[in-house]
Amino acid sequence: FTINAIAMSYAWKLTDAYRGFEDLKKKKIRTIGNPKIRFTESPLRMLIAIRFISELGFNLESKTGRVLKQKSKLLANLEISEMIDEIRRILQGKFFKKALKVMVSSGVYKRIPVLKYEFKRLANAFRPVSIDTILASSFIQNKDFSESWAPLCQNPERVRTVVELALAQPKGKYNPKDLFNYGLDICLEANRINNMLK
Repeated sequence: FTINAIAMSYAWKLTDAYRGFEDLKKKKIRTIGNPKIRFTESPLRMLIAIRFISELGFNLESKTGRVLKQKSKLLANLEISEMIDEIRRILQGKFFKKALKVMVSSGVYKRIPVLKYEFKRLANAFRPVSIDTILASSFIQNKDFSESWAPLCQNPERVRTVVELALAQPKGKYNPKDLFNYGLDICLEANRINNMLK
């Protein structure tokens, strides 16, 4: 992207061959050269662009945005392990809601296994929740805890327990033994997520 192609020499001389500083001032995300070529070279760049939106509140330059939509299917070529760091940063971004809208309108969300249904649901009814809640909701919608996405969890064992309980008791009818075994906090979280997912 132009905004991260600005260089500085040891003598403090700036080189900005792609007018990245101008894009920084305008808060624009633009690829260097043809976005079709850039996204084909590295589909991860699409998630990096969305991460810039989430962290900085920037906007996609129009051509870059159009091509992102056209090339989103290339994300299917990535392994989950390649996506995890960018997805984490997207989820933690100050402007996550804005990034989420771009993910859904461009179709990028469809190419993110396990999380796609939760991204779509959040885009339609956004309210700030923790990463663990987003992941637990995703796993419940997919009917299983996903080991591949577990590195994103802040507390994987807790999320696993919440998911198992929510799937076992979708109506939240916990008996005293459930409350004793899982604890009130886990029961309340499982019930809250099932309620959120209707």
